[in-house]
Amino acid sequence: FLISRGCHPQKIFVVPNPVDINLFREMNLGPREGIVFLGNVTPDKNIGTILKALTIIKKKYPTIKLHIYGEKEFNTLVESLNLKENIILHGFVPHQNLPKKLNRHLIFVNSSISEGQCLAVFESALCGLALCLPKTLSFEGVFKDKALFHEIYNYQKLAENIKMYLENEPFRIHNVKLCQRMIKENYNYEKILNDFAQLIKSF
Repeated sequence: FLISRGCHPQKIFVVPNPVDINLFREMNLGPREGIVFLGNVTPDKNIGTILKALTIIKKKYPTIKLHIYGEKEFNTLVESLNLKENIILHGFVPHQNLPKKLNRHLIFVNSSISEGQCLAVFESALCGLALCLPKTLSFEGVFKDKALFHEIYNYQKLAENIKMYLENEPFRIHNVKLCQRMIKENYNYEKILNDFAQLIKSF
């Protein structure tokens, strides 16, 4: 869009959102369980791929739960896939209360068609959740080898990635620690403020 309007490519930068590292952190609240989707359930979020992956996961783990934090319901899809017993709709949760909620779970899932800088992913990783993300530039370019990726509509691959984390705790914890270190080093307020100041000076 900017290039088409004459902006030079070398003058275009993405300034990352800082993440509230003090609020979102790993806490010892007892055993973790279940999968988390955090965000409004809209068509762009492609929740259908996540639910189809869940139908595969529940064959081996019949009591597994997908916890959805956010707004809007999608009961028709849940009932058609026979997932009513595997879905917990928490509704809206105030930001300051999210860390204690997230710290009770194992895996964060996302299969959005498009995302910018999705803070929910960063916040979930800081709270100790392993990441299963769609193979899009905004995710793969940031998390690289620190998350498991699937093509946007490939629910079989997403199910495979979820199982990988459920069945390989050392690998899951390893990826969580890599994510946390990367976020703390690169997405804290002071570093981004400094990087932005240096960027302004370069113009």
